[in-house]
Amino acid sequence: GVGLHFLTNSAGYKGSFVWKFKAGTADTMITPIYLVLKNRGVNFKFFHKVEQVHYSDSGEIEEVSMAEQVTLKNGTYTPTYKLKGLDVWPGEPLYDQIDDAQAKRLKEGNYDLEESWCGWENVGQVKLEKGKDFDYVILGIPIDVLGGNEGICKEIIDNNEAWRNMYTNVKSIPT
Repeated sequence: GVGLHFLTNSAGYKGSFVWKFKAGTADTMITPIYLVLKNRGVNFKFFHKVEQVHYSDSGEIEEVSMAEQVTLKNGTYTPTYKLKGLDVWPGEPLYDQIDDAQAKRLKEGNYDLEESWCGWENVGQVKLEKGKDFDYVILGIPIDVLGGNEGICKEIIDNNEAWRNMYTNVKSIPT
């Protein structure tokens, strides 16, 4: 709520900092955050999709199942490139870093891997374990995708009354 309030108030008037951007929003806001975190040793894994945040009797997140969407040529993905001296974030994947056959299928099929139901066939599965792969989980996605038959927190909602009440009673607005 605080973040949304900040954005609407800071961008809603002529002369706000948003009007002064010399590049796109991702380039001026997201790219610097990514670069700072990367330079501080954060390991990013792009082209992974959360399939299930598993329930645990401990009440903590102990395991997360993910799908690996594509095979990267060098095992890592650099999401930015230089344009006129500025690190920019493209509007579509940098296909030259993705397996050639998969990149071709992505482009020809017009798949949007940010869309859960795009029809793309994932290349693998990954399980993350607390204490080995992560210490904490920050769940920063809309509440609508948490539950239901395909929800990524379905197990937790089915087994935890507080989560079930949250999912049932908190409403969101699609944007």
